[in-house]
Amino acid sequence: MRRFVMLMLTLLLAIGLVGCDGAVKIGWVSNSYPGTIKARFRRFDGTQSQRVKAKEGEYLSLSCSADLERGSISVSVVGPDKATISTIEAGAEETTTRVDITRTGTYRVVVTGEGAQGNFHVTWRIEDGSTDG
Repeated sequence: MRRFVMLMLTLLLAIGLVGCDGAVKIGWVSNSYPGTIKARFRRFDGTQSQRVKAKEGEYLSLSCSADLERGSISVSVVGPDKATISTIEAGAEETTTRVDITRTGTYRVVVTGEGAQGNFHVTWRIEDGSTDG
């Protein structure tokens, strides 16, 4: 019985460290809501994403920054066909990009950490493509 309990605790710990999506998130504290993903962590290897619905002719305005002690953070926009449309590296200075939406559908903003320790802040909004923002 004791062996079973130890095995279950080990399994739960492994799932907690790696997560269901295969990402390693240690000391992970995040706040995510429509248009924003921000987190601080002791270690982040993997991805964190959020869906965004957009229509052809609109554009997605994306900003990101990161304060890292080590590793790297990148932010990608993935289209409805699961192809990566744009990727930017997050650094200490805020980086902003504009992604033109050429097809109506559900897009994903994907934050990828590689051996990262620190924090990041990513924001975006969908804007009408008929105005220059």
